[in-house]
Parts: sequence; structure tokens; C-alpha cells
Amino acid sequence: MESSSEFDEKLISQRIKSLRIRNNFTVEKLAKEINMSKAYVSMIERSDKAAPISTLNKIAKALNVDINFLISGKVIGDSKVCFLKKEEQMGNLNRIISSSNCTLYELAYKIEDKKILPFLMEISNAEEQIPFSFIGEAIFFLLEGLAEFNVNEVKYIMKEGDSIYIDTNLPHYAKSINATKNSKFLVAMIVKNSAKSSELIKRNRDIIPEI
Repeated sequence: MESSSEFDEKLISQRIKSLRIRNNFTVEKLAKEINMSKAYVSMIERSDKAAPISTLNKIAKALNVDINFLISGKVIGDSKVCFLKKEEQMGNLNRIISSSNCTLYELAYKIEDKKILPFLMEISNAEEQIPFSFIGEAIFFLLEGLAEFNVNEVKYIMKEGDSIYIDTNLPHYAKSINATKNSKFLVAMIVKNSAKSSELIKRNRDIIPEI
């Protein structure tokens, strides 16, 4: 197979552009990585040029993703077991940006329709916070840093090793207390509306370019 024309070229272009931005690559840098011209890469990102599979494979390697993700937006994996190496825990495929100070990395992202949604959550220090809520339950275990966790306007100061279990229908948010160091949580949540949670993850994973 030498052409990606049978696939949705516009979505492929969007994924390439978004992943390039997330990797802090300029068009010129990506072009050098795949040994192509800057103009050629720009045409691919604008959907002016359908890249052959061989080129998509080079782009996928440069952006550290599987070519299947560039083409379909999906990650092919075992439906019952998902093993991730350390370097995969906080990568491009499973990163979900949820707010200005919070980044979620979906663990077990190769398995769809999970009952439990596991995440690594990295938060920074930010003065302005918007409480978040949804129908479900979650436990937050602080792996690194010092954090403030606010649940229904009640403040909890958390140190490494502390955890908090909440009814997520209550308004809640978290922020790092250290202004120069982010805090990291291990999160496991159950969303009562499983269809809604799957759609939320899918929508974020579709990768619309962040300009």
C-alpha cells in the first residue's frame, strides 16, 4: 500500500500538526527528522498532499507514535491486558489536556470501554481555579510534590503518599502548592455514565490542533 488516499486525509493532517506542536517541533524540524522539505510537510499538514504510507511511517517515528494512530486515531492493543513501559506513561498518545494547570495521561489507553479509568495527573500552581464535577467516584493518590485539594470548598493539604477518595459530583479541583514544581497524582475513577466517559476520552484523543 503506497498511498493514504483511502483514509481521511484531513484527520491525518490534523493529527500530524497537533502532535508536532505537542512535541515542540517546528515544521522545519519535523522536515529534517523525516528528510523531507519544509514545503512538503506544510502541504501534508494542510491536506494539500496525500502522504504515502512510507512517509507517514517516518512521521510517526519522528513524533514517537504508532502509525495506526496517525491513520485511524486509535491504538491497537490487547483488549484485556495493557502493559506500559515507564516512557509510555506520559506520552503523546495518552495525553489529555483538561485545563490550563492540569494534564491528564490516560493509563491503559490501549483498552477501550474500561469500567475503571486510570490516569496520571500532573498539576501546576495556579491562582484561578474552576471547580470540576461529574457523576461518579474517584481516588487521588499523591505521588510527587505538595498539593492543595479542594472539595466542595473544603481545603485539604496533601503530602506525598496521601490520598483522598471523593464523590466526584461534588465540585473539586487541585493545585500544586510549590510554585516551581508540579505535583503528580495517580487517579482511578468510575464515571457512572460509561458511554459519556468513553466519548469524553475519544473526543480528547481525536486531537484537534491546538493553535
